[in-house]
Amino acid sequence: MIVEKNTQADLALQLTADEAREDDATPIAAQMAELLAGFARQAVSEKRVRDMVSEIIAEQPARVIEVRRPDPIKISEHRHPMFEKVLRLAAAGLNVLLVGPAGCGKTHLAGQVARALDRPFASISLTAGASESQLTGRLLPTGDGGKFEYHESPFVTMYESGGLFLLDELDAADPNMLLVINTALANGHFTVEARGKAPDILRNENTVIVGAANTFGTGADAQYVGRQQLDAATLDRWYVVEMSYDIALEHEMAGMRKKTTAAWAPAADPTAEEIREIGGWVLGLRSKIEKAKLRRTASTRMLDKAIRARRAGIPFAEIKSDLLAGWSRDELAKV
Repeated sequence: MIVEKNTQADLALQLTADEAREDDATPIAAQMAELLAGFARQAVSEKRVRDMVSEIIAEQPARVIEVRRPDPIKISEHRHPMFEKVLRLAAAGLNVLLVGPAGCGKTHLAGQVARALDRPFASISLTAGASESQLTGRLLPTGDGGKFEYHESPFVTMYESGGLFLLDELDAADPNMLLVINTALANGHFTVEARGKAPDILRNENTVIVGAANTFGTGADAQYVGRQQLDAATLDRWYVVEMSYDIALEHEMAGMRKKTTAAWAPAADPTAEEIREIGGWVLGLRSKIEKAKLRRTASTRMLDKAIRARRAGIPFAEIKSDLLAGWSRDELAKV
């Protein structure tokens, strides 16, 4: 159940399990089994059983998505099953790349996440003809006597002031053009010499960057013939979330019998042992990549993405699948 609270500025994704001790994390099913075993051994009144069940349920950590802001946020419209997952990743500061077929709701979902975060929303469609200046800004002869002046792009404005910026059709862009913002995507800053005395652009703590693509950046296929193969250094800077068509929404649109879709559910907080397990998995993956001489990377950045995603509530098994999204069957078989 999603609970929306609105008390202060900014968004916090809060799991009450953050404050729970690890020894209190016994699954409710195990506690109920223990209760029933005790009930079988001795006579216990019905009222006492009900009281004990209520106590166990009350002790379980509730999953809460807490939206803190002065005015209430209410997203009453239908939400894609991946909404909460993307929201959590975005709130954790990860660059999220939404990959899915045309018209599956990638742009719409990005806009919903922006509203849930209470951030401004802007986007750019990165066609093959898009230029670097559309991301970094332009020098135009708008000053006195035709003097060239710097005009910042919406990307620079939102990067510095905060908001959610969508890089739409990411896999249609010239891969070399995207290299100019690689530093911006990963390091929290980038440089625009054309801005003169203030060339350093610093990322606002409230800036979220989302990409949308129809492929995994591996190049054109029979269906999306205008797509580019993206540089590995660019792909390494994104956390991929694969999307599909929202069947429940389509049934609702067509007035058909409502079809329920399994909602995405987060995992409990990770233990220190699980974080170590993630580290071992990434390092092991790197070793296998090198041994098989695959054209893939398992970088320190991949490890950082995995840990941050896990702490944001993404299940470890799902993180593995996300980080290997787009790999061929042959590549997966070798690792």
